[in-house]
Amino acid sequence: MEGELTAARTLLLRDDSAAAAATLTQLWQFRLQELLLSDERRTEALTRELHRVAQELARDIAQTAQPGIGSVSMNARATDGGRVYQSAGDMRITER
Repeated sequence: MEGELTAARTLLLRDDSAAAAATLTQLWQFRLQELLLSDERRTEALTRELHRVAQELARDIAQTAQPGIGSVSMNARATDGGRVYQSAGDMRITER
């Protein structure tokens, strides 16, 4: 079980698309439901392990989803009618 959870985590870290996450979520919901219904003694241990893995996944996803940006310093000069566009993030220019 631990190996399969680790493999699922690795897949999510490689492909963090919504489709991959949804597919793995459904798969594990069914697998875990089967395990919980088949042996109630394992429920507590499994719940603890799932909580640990979920926290680890959330931490990993948060670290990759929010890159840290320190201070940004930009200098530019336009000459001869030139234009300057600067951004420390996303930029959309709609000139024609």
